[in-house]
Amino acid sequence: LRQLDETVPWHVHAAVRMTGTLDTAALQQAMASVIERYSVLRTLVENVNGQPICSAVPAIGLRLPVVELESALVANAIAQEVNRPFDLSTGPLLRVLLLRSERSDYHFVLSAHRLIADRRSAGRLITEIMRRYDHLASGVAAGSPVQEPYLTDAIPFEEHAARRREWLKAQDATRQISEWAQWLKDVPPLRLLSDRSRPVTKTFRGAAVETTLSRETRVGLERLAAHC
Repeated sequence: LRQLDETVPWHVHAAVRMTGTLDTAALQQAMASVIERYSVLRTLVENVNGQPICSAVPAIGLRLPVVELESALVANAIAQEVNRPFDLSTGPLLRVLLLRSERSDYHFVLSAHRLIADRRSAGRLITEIMRRYDHLASGVAAGSPVQEPYLTDAIPFEEHAARRREWLKAQDATRQISEWAQWLKDVPPLRLLSDRSRPVTKTFRGAAVETTLSRETRVGLERLAAHC
């Protein structure tokens, strides 16, 4: 997809704001610990005879750059950081940045290519980094266990991918694929109408609109969703 359209930012990101005293060395160490734990964060993608080949390298040497700037420039700096492209072959596919706008006001920004993380895992990743940072900053040794209830059943990504490939070869997967193909064979292509024509130059500008729904509308939507 990236080769077809390099203008699309195939990235996910997460950020956290911190105030007070920050130990940048401990934060760097926390990052290294998490990267060492998950091989998918050390993944590179090489083009071999036209085929993408993924491989995990022993280390990616990810550093934590610190940039000082005015508070009014933080939002723009974050937007520029999360949209910078990744080089799939040389990596890393994970990037971090620490913005310091005042003496005790920090923004820790994490960006990752969608090949190694989705939006949900990016949020969990930054949460784990901050938990490990809290332990290290409080004087706990780097090798000490960290309580992470939501990650206790985590498995390496390559093992998960292998399980999915085995499932696709199983009879149950073949049956489900055949059933879906049968159900959808007569469904016409979905044509969504738009009140605006597509611009010549693709952009990703957007906005969020908040509104308040009545209780009756909410209950009706929940009832409809339960039957979908």
